[in-house]
Amino acid sequence: MNNVGQNWIIRDRRISGIITSVPILVVLITSVPILAGLITSVPILAKEKEEKINVSSELKRLKSKKINEKLSAIEKLGKARDKTATKEIINELKTSKDSNVKSVAVITLGNVESEEADAVLKEIFLDGNEELSVRLDALEALSRKKDNADTFNVLIKATEDKNPVIRRVAIGFLWQNFYSQKKNVIKPILEKMLSDPEKDVSESVKQMLEVEKKLDKK
Repeated sequence: MNNVGQNWIIRDRRISGIITSVPILVVLITSVPILAGLITSVPILAKEKEEKINVSSELKRLKSKKINEKLSAIEKLGKARDKTATKEIINELKTSKDSNVKSVAVITLGNVESEEADAVLKEIFLDGNEELSVRLDALEALSRKKDNADTFNVLIKATEDKNPVIRRVAIGFLWQNFYSQKKNVIKPILEKMLSDPEKDVSESVKQMLEVEKKLDKK
């Protein structure tokens, strides 16, 4: 299989993974008694041992024409907590035409504590001309910025996006990552989205509200 074919498979799997995560999350939540506990714990992954990153070396690898080298460099530079490294990741994101490079850069920036990184993620998501896979990755990255009111507002706005996939994923991330703290804001949106013209969206929302009712009775 050629590189183009491999890229399409990677991209399709990534989109499929994000889209299907919403109903899977609903099923998982029905098996536990405390909604807030799972919402808090799902996004938390085991902490990796802190790795010493040679920034100058990784910056050289970032310029490699080999896609795997470039992707690896982006991931490592994201762990460096270095301003220059962050700027170079952002530059790569803005200049690359490869959707896999852009997606890895977006996902990496989701782990970087930087106002500039947050602003770029928002810009990428709001760009209606951007590929859906990259927009979804940006939305997921923004959903991890739980202490940022601006990114929360982007997720709220995304529930009204013209693309039903974006709407469905946005409400899923809001429900997963913010519902326990922002129930008064999110529940009315859920109720409104029961009337979404796209069946996949309304059915996902219906499942979320049904789970909440079951948990309230326990």
